[in-house]
Amino acid sequence: RLHKEDSRLLEQQQALDNFLVAKDYRNAIMLTLSLDQPHRLLNIFQDVISAAERRDGLDAETELDSDGRDAEQAIVGARVVDDVIGSLAPDQLERLLGYVRNWNTNAKFARVAQAVLYCVLTKYTSQTILDLPSAKDLISAIQPYSERHFSRFDSLLTDSFIVDYTLHAMESFHPVGMETLTINADDDDDDDDE
Repeated sequence: RLHKEDSRLLEQQQALDNFLVAKDYRNAIMLTLSLDQPHRLLNIFQDVISAAERRDGLDAETELDSDGRDAEQAIVGARVVDDVIGSLAPDQLERLLGYVRNWNTNAKFARVAQAVLYCVLTKYTSQTILDLPSAKDLISAIQPYSERHFSRFDSLLTDSFIVDYTLHAMESFHPVGMETLTINADDDDDDDDE
């Protein structure tokens, strides 16, 4: 019996790998949830978000937006992923929110956790979420870390504006000073030639 369970698990792992190679995110996400593999699911979401960012970067460089529009409208990088999140059964949704709670405690995974959380909040009504058996515990665990992450993001954004302002202020002085130095250096070279 143990051997049958091991072989079944191995078959499911192989099926999951095949789904990922084929970029069949719908089946990959569903199977990962059923296998209770939060780290594997996190990797799937990270890969989808990274692929969307790379695609958006390429589209911006080549000024194409045929494929970029789908990524812009998607919350978690691809519409199919958003649709899968929006079609979860209550027990799967509760499991996903439990994963989000755990991912959200680590700043390294907060971006993915916040994207998935935002997708859940846009795809489900508040009543649907509140009807989950552990909704109160999940919400109370997600909220303080989310507030901490948003506070950190706000601080970084403010700091980036300060850096931008400083660089802009420096640019207004820099070109004139550099032209003067360059002209003077050229004059010195011309004097040496004579």
